[in-house]
Amino acid sequence: MSVVESPLGRVVSVTIETSVDRGSTSFSVLVPSVNLNGHSATVSTVGITTLHRIGIGPMTGQLDVYSETPLIGTAESRIIPLEEEAGAGAARV
Repeated sequence: MSVVESPLGRVVSVTIETSVDRGSTSFSVLVPSVNLNGHSATVSTVGITTLHRIGIGPMTGQLDVYSETPLIGTAESRIIPLEEEAGAGAARV
């Protein structure tokens, strides 16, 4: 995974497939800045799937092929506990 700050916002990328003879596929999402001020906010952005082509011998033409996925969701501030409280997950009889 890589995280890069850019003029577009934060770009988070992961490799989702790698092939020795065909190349790799990665997915990147542009994460915009959001000001919540204690509230939630609708966020829309884009995910980009990139096919990075390689081959045996010289290749001509475009080597990276992009496809776009529109994304929409809700940003909100949450406190996530790092550890479960002792006994909180225990079954009661």
